[in-house]
This record gives sequence, C-alpha cells and structure tokens, in this order.
Amino acid sequence: MKKILFILFLISLHFFVLRINQWHLPKSLIQQKIIIQGVIDSIPEKKFYGYRFRFHAEQLNQKKLSTHFLIGWYQHAPALKVGQRWQLLVKLKPPIGSHNPGGFDYKQFLLSQGVTATGYVVTQDDHNQLQGEDNAYFLAVLRQKIKKQIMSAIHDPTLAAFISALCVGLRDGLTAPDWQVFQKTGTNHLVAIAGLHIGFVASTIYFFTNFLWRFFPRLLLVMPASRTAGIASLIAALIYSILSGFAIPAQRACIMLTCFILAQLFYYRISSLKRLLFAASMILFLNPYDLIDASFWLSFSSIAILLWVMSGRLRAAPHLISWGRMQGAILIGLLPLMLFFFQQASIIAFFTNLIAIPWIGFLILPMALIATLLCTVHLSFLSQHLFGLTGKLLLPLWQFLAYSSALSFSSWHHAVSNKGVLIAGLIGSLYLLAPRGLPARWLGCFGLLPLFFYHPPYPKIGDYRITVIDVGQGLSVLVQTAHHVLLYDTGAHFPGGFDFGESVVAPYLRQLGIAQIDRLEISHGDNDHSGGADAIVKAFKVKSIFTSAPQLMMHFHATPCFAGQTWDWDGVHFDTFNPAPNTPYADNNSSCVIKVSGGGSTLLLTGDIEALTELSMLRQYGKQLQSTVLLVPHHGSRTSSSDAFITAVSPQYAIISAGKYNRYHLPAQSVITRYLQHQVKVYSTANSGAIVIDAETLKVM
Repeated sequence: MKKILFILFLISLHFFVLRINQWHLPKSLIQQKIIIQGVIDSIPEKKFYGYRFRFHAEQLNQKKLSTHFLIGWYQHAPALKVGQRWQLLVKLKPPIGSHNPGGFDYKQFLLSQGVTATGYVVTQDDHNQLQGEDNAYFLAVLRQKIKKQIMSAIHDPTLAAFISALCVGLRDGLTAPDWQVFQKTGTNHLVAIAGLHIGFVASTIYFFTNFLWRFFPRLLLVMPASRTAGIASLIAALIYSILSGFAIPAQRACIMLTCFILAQLFYYRISSLKRLLFAASMILFLNPYDLIDASFWLSFSSIAILLWVMSGRLRAAPHLISWGRMQGAILIGLLPLMLFFFQQASIIAFFTNLIAIPWIGFLILPMALIATLLCTVHLSFLSQHLFGLTGKLLLPLWQFLAYSSALSFSSWHHAVSNKGVLIAGLIGSLYLLAPRGLPARWLGCFGLLPLFFYHPPYPKIGDYRITVIDVGQGLSVLVQTAHHVLLYDTGAHFPGGFDFGESVVAPYLRQLGIAQIDRLEISHGDNDHSGGADAIVKAFKVKSIFTSAPQLMMHFHATPCFAGQTWDWDGVHFDTFNPAPNTPYADNNSSCVIKVSGGGSTLLLTGDIEALTELSMLRQYGKQLQSTVLLVPHHGSRTSSSDAFITAVSPQYAIISAGKYNRYHLPAQSVITRYLQHQVKVYSTANSGAIVIDAETLKVM
C-alpha cells in the first residue's frame, strides 16, 4: 500500500509540474495575426474546408518556444505533408470546448495531446512560406505513404479507412455513419490499435520464433527458444505500435506487454495485479491526463475483469467455451462504465465480436501487415495487390456489421448520471462474475438493477426546468416539465465536420434519461440554430416539429410556428409571440418567440430577433413580455436587446448563448453593460458552460 501511495504522489506531482510548465497563449495574442515557425508533425487530415494538422511551433513572432498547435488551412491550401517546415501567419486561441454535464470535454482532450492553442492560417498574405523538410519525421512520412497506397488499392473509402486504421493507425477517413456502425455493434476497438491487435502480433511472432528457433541446436545453447521468442515478440509489438503512430492505447498495451516479457526474461515472479498497477502507473506518469480518458478506464477495466474471471480456476476450459466466457464477462463487467461514459451499450456486441475478432485477427490483420511490410521495402506492386485482396476479404465482414447495426435492437441507449448507481453497478457486476466458491453470486444482479431503473428526478407538476446547453456559437435550450420535453433549437452542423446535435445535445438529453421530445422548436433557419436537427430527429422520437422556416426544412414536414399558438403541459403554460401569422420569412426577425409560465416564474425564448421585432412585440404585447428569465436575443448582438425591450421584459436573469472567442465577438460589451445598468444578472455559456435554472427556486446551476 505504501508503494502505491508513493506512486500516486509522484503522478500527482508530475501532473502539477506539467500544468505549471505548460505554455499558455498570452491574452494579448488571442485572435491576433502572429507569425509562427516550425514543423507539421502530424499527417494532415483532409476536410471539406481544407486541411487540419498538428504543428510543432519552434518560434512565435521570432521568439523561441516549443509547443504544439492544432491548425486549420481553410482556403487555397497547398499539398501539405508531415515533416514540412513552414513559416505561417495564423490567428490562435486557447483550447476550448463545450461544457455540459456528461459531455465530452474537448478542451481537456486537446491538452492531453499537448495542444496548447488552436487556430487557422490567414491565407491573404505572403508570409506563408515552405522552408524545407525535417528528416526526423521519416516514420510519419512512411505512414503517409502507406496510407496513400491503401487508398489507391481499395476503392471503397470505408474499407480503405478501416485498413488504414489497422496498418498505420490513421482513422480520419471513417465517417460519422461508419462510427455509428462500430458503436451499435460494439466493435469500436477493432479500429483502435491497442491490446487486441498488439496481442495478435506479439503472439504470432512469439509462436513463429519459438517454432523456428528449435531447429537450430547451437542457437538453443546460446539462448532458450522461449526467451528469444519473448524478445522477438516485444520488438515486433514495439515496431507495430510505432508504425501505428504510438497512440495512447498502443502505449498502454506495450507497457503491459513489456512488464510481462521482462518478468519472464529475468525469471521474476510478478503477480498479474502488480503488473496491471505498474503499467497504469507508468502510463499516468507519462501522461497524467489519461486519468480523465474513458479509454484508459475501459482498457484496464477489461483486463482486470478477465483476471478476476479467470482467477481461482484449477483447469482451463475448452477454447470455444473459454472464448465465449471471456466475451460475456467483458460485456457484463463493462456495462456500467459504457453507460456512464457513452450513454449506450451494444446489445449484439457478444455475437458481432464472436465473428469480427477472429476475422480481423486471423485473416485481415496478418494480410494487411504483410502488405505494409512489402510497401516499406519498396515492393509496391505486390503490396498494391495484397491491399486490394485484403479489402475484398474485409467487405463481407463490413456488410455483416452494417446489417447488424441496422437492427432496431442493436444498441440500448441509457445513461448512468448518478455516481452511486455507477458504484453499485460495478460492485454488482464484479460479484456476479466472481470465481466459483464465492457464495450466492446471483446477488450481484441486485447491484445491476439501478442501472435499469434509476431515472434523474423530473420537475414537479406546475414547475419546469430550463437548460441552456453549451453548443458554442449557437443555441439549444431544453425546457422540461413533469412529463413533457420542449427542445428549442439544436446547435450547428458543419458539413463533413462537427455536429452539435449529435455530439453535444443528444448525449446531454440521454444523460437526463430523455427518450422522447414532445415538441422540437426550430426558431429559424440559420445553421447555428437548426443544423443539429437531423441528428436529433434520428436519435429520438420527436412527436411534433415547429419552425418559422418550414420551407427551409421541408424534409421534416414541420408545422409553421406563429403568434397566438398556446398549449399547456403539466400545469405549465406556453405562448408563442412571434412571428405574426401570414408574414414573409425574414430570417432572424422571424424567430419563434415563446414565453413559458409556471412555478411562479416566467421564461422568454427569443431566438435571433433584432430591434425591429422587439419594437413590434412591445407594441402588441406590452407588459405581457415581462419575464423572470430572458434568453438574450441574437447571442448578445448590438442589433438586439434595445433599452426599451429590456425595460419591458424586466428580467432578473439574462442568459447568453455564445461561443468563447467567437469570430463575431459576441456578446457585445455594450449589450452586457446595458443589462447590468438594469440590475439584471447576466450569465453566458461561454464562461459557465451549460446553465440550468429551476423555475420554482430560480437557482442557477
């Protein structure tokens, strides 16, 4: 125990030192034009808007430094390659991300990758100059070359991206629908080079070397076959990991394999638990940010579960039974963590993995790696054909996975938002999977029951809860009553890129146990309000859709929203104040404006209305506009929030939905000052993340 505490102390100290020494972008340089010099140190990803790459900066405005930036080159991008040395004129900002309960923390992810700023190349300038190439990046250049050959040999982009992920760890060719297939079938691990792939490579080399070494008696006198095979398998695993980019899952697998092989080489008995703890300590010491990474917990938990299941057994079961037992144990053991991290679990993962893992391990992976080896020794003609054959052999498996993922029961969406439920589920699963001899193992089922039946508390009858979800420079507001849900706007969707509806709004709704949306209100047609609607409609049962721009969303069969629409849910009253019936669509000024009344307070949702519509509503509704909570119009733009409008609404709280360091510089400081002069408390998602207000207590969370 003392050793473990000492290791934890060292990790904490190392984490503190990393945070102190990490370079920070000065505030004076945020979104300012600056000149950086350095090397492209990641293979550029081709996006619909251009390229995105990691840049190792060595100088900033002629001052030396050493840090990493994530850079986008949007327009007129040249043919970029890893290892190229550039001088670039860029605009930078610190890492930012959406902050919602249960959501993915993009900022922490960037920091864990060593990225201290993000930005883009300013193309209307002659400062951008290619200054040569850095030969130190020859491995990355080789990986880029192999990927290029895979793409030319396999014409199906999905299959090519799959093979590229297996060979060189590059997965940028996989689309959002492709990832849906992996998630619904529980096969995400197939395209992440980790313990499974490295284990296959190490095992193959071990047995192959062990077999061949025995044919040479003189070599056996120098070193036993088992020790030679162990060294060869470790070297092969390290080469494969480095060729794959040495990502964090590969690092974990290599550290664990190294612990095992070294203990064998030196005939030192180390328990499996100690090896596991040592590997975890080493990984956290190298990168303490792994502690908040879901894959870290899933990787070590799966190994711990297998050790737990296999412990105390006097004899091994037949291979097929043992294989099935391990798959079932991982499915049950990881269920609480899968629901906690991803709000879903694959129901068919046991069966799909039963087919997919042997298919990949014994057929696709060996052929793909042989083709990769041929490519590295410049036998491109042979590797081209072998890659093509590998793609053809992968096609039936991919068709099987795609068909399986389309089944209505393929995955179960359910969130574990309560840590007490998570702990109970973990204890229950461990007790259920305990080795024989532990009495009444079936009692572990009671620990799993809260996973299925716990639900976050609803508002009371007559009360409602507001959540302004953090969707960056966009808008999405959730209004919950006792038994109904209104979702007002869905955030943006960028073609070929990030979808706030899919990646932010949907996970947050699942975190709250929401499976049905009674009314989806799209205030108007702008992308930052409507872009995520497709993802929401696909992910949830939506009973009705209303919008001021049905002509822009004909595929939804939406109903027009207009002033005069009213409805009541669970003792809460809803009024629509804008747009006026039978008026032409006027973009921002046609935004659906809704007033919510209940729980002794009122809420006014305003979309992107501007001063002209504010004035029109003042004339028509006057004191009816008065509300306790106001969603600030148009993200705090100068074109909205007129003094007369603020006076009429007279809110206690003003909520602004805006992205930090957004290019529109919203909210405007003059608008914030105006609200403060009216004694209004102002909150912004840019600073606070998701903002939750209970209508009865008016407590801001």
